[in-house]
Amino acid sequence: MAAWHWLLGIGITVIVTVLNQVSSRRLTEEGHSRRRPKNYSVEPDDTCAICLEKMNPRDEAYLSCLHSFHDRCLSKLIAANINQCPKCRGRI
Repeated sequence: MAAWHWLLGIGITVIVTVLNQVSSRRLTEEGHSRRRPKNYSVEPDDTCAICLEKMNPRDEAYLSCLHSFHDRCLSKLIAANINQCPKCRGRI
């Protein structure tokens, strides 16, 4: 009986790991883009809402809600499985 519980635990762990990887991959592929949306520019006083540092057009990334952040900051959110925009709480 103990072996059955152990195998069940391993199976659940594998399923959760695979689902997390698929979810993270989908967020990276669909959740944000390095391309600037048309008619959008970074204002001189724009700051990243994640790290609170000034934005630079060269290292910004955009979510589907058009909020921009540093690419490295968004990568950290995605790696942590956070699936909400830090500004509007919209789904990534």
